[in-house]
Amino acid sequence: MSLNLFYSKDSFERFDDDLCELLLRHLSISDKIHFECVSKQWQQLVFNKQQKLIINCIINNYFRIYDTIIVSQKIWDKNKLSIIKCLTKKFKFIIDLEISFIINNQILKIFAKSCKFLTKVKFYGRDIRGFCETFGQKCGQKLELIDIKDTSEEEMISLLRTTPKLKSIRVYDNFEALNERYLPKLEEIKFNDYSVEVFEKFANLYNKQIKKISFDFLTPSMSKEIIPHLSRFENLEALDFGLFCYVWNEDFISMAKNFKKLKRLRIYASEVNQSFDLLKAVNNLDVFELILWSFGDKDMEVIETLNLTQFSLYSKCNSLSDEILYKLSKMKRLSKLCFTSGILSDSGVCHLIKNSLKLKTIELNDKHINETTIKAFVEKALKNSKTFYKFISQDIFPDNRRLKMRITNQFIPENLLIKKYI
Repeated sequence: MSLNLFYSKDSFERFDDDLCELLLRHLSISDKIHFECVSKQWQQLVFNKQQKLIINCIINNYFRIYDTIIVSQKIWDKNKLSIIKCLTKKFKFIIDLEISFIINNQILKIFAKSCKFLTKVKFYGRDIRGFCETFGQKCGQKLELIDIKDTSEEEMISLLRTTPKLKSIRVYDNFEALNERYLPKLEEIKFNDYSVEVFEKFANLYNKQIKKISFDFLTPSMSKEIIPHLSRFENLEALDFGLFCYVWNEDFISMAKNFKKLKRLRIYASEVNQSFDLLKAVNNLDVFELILWSFGDKDMEVIETLNLTQFSLYSKCNSLSDEILYKLSKMKRLSKLCFTSGILSDSGVCHLIKNSLKLKTIELNDKHINETTIKAFVEKALKNSKTFYKFISQDIFPDNRRLKMRITNQFIPENLLIKKYI
């Protein structure tokens, strides 16, 4: 028998294509672009499982580096067509596309020709003129999410004519398009800008099917005007308010009592007490997410009186003392802590991880987290193998090569995701 029929023990050809695709999907896009040169087999497989693509000019917390290509504004302006042609040729199976740059009809034409599996699109459409309907005819039948900034109402209407499966949309200054073209599958909507009159028409059309509504910003005066219409969404399951220092009025609280199916509530407030009466009105929640500028003992007392399954705290405080962290660890319903500014001590975070019963996710931007914090989460995950945990920080490996080596080489359980903010 010829020796060439046998593969070396270390030969990559021992793996079949399906296993290769599974392994390669965990690489970042930059790695995949480099590794496609390894062999013809890799070249054919390396992008097959790449289903999400983000083309961005900056890196921030909202983007995952594994799905992101970073391009400067100058390079984009000069080479955008060649960039898009190259990427769409490689990434044939993209279903989720997000671009932070302004695109034009030529780029939209490339997407329509090459991206046959798109279900989610996010981009700036300021330079799109008369091509949305053609794009919709090619890709609209599969689209389930649309988030297109700076496009005209006419262009949006022409696109919506071709999207029978659309479930989620973000509207900016083209809200009227939803009232012109009824979408039978629509369940989720995010508002950036709207008028009360247009919102009333929207409620007439969609009051029985909408399950999630998000407001980026809601002024007190406007909230009073939309209350009668918002209360008509009888199947609402999730509500998200982007608010600043607003005290809920009695009309709003009365309206909240009508939400019999509401399970998720996310609010922006200066302190918990401002929202206590509202929370009592919807005390059948499974998940309550609170964004706070300050947090203290009284706030914890308020939250602990509520019948919540999960509680997530997004704190924008300058700091949380160890004393507050120790008290947070005793909260029976705290499942997620997102601390977006200031400093936390490593000892306080470790205590919180070890002693908080339901805490599953911590997101930090702290630069003082060290090896003991990671170890505390590893131990927690090992003790509770059926629970999935997340530890996300801006600086998991703070300028410490030895620490990076130890963390990289130590055993991380499958039920623990350790990820760095990008």
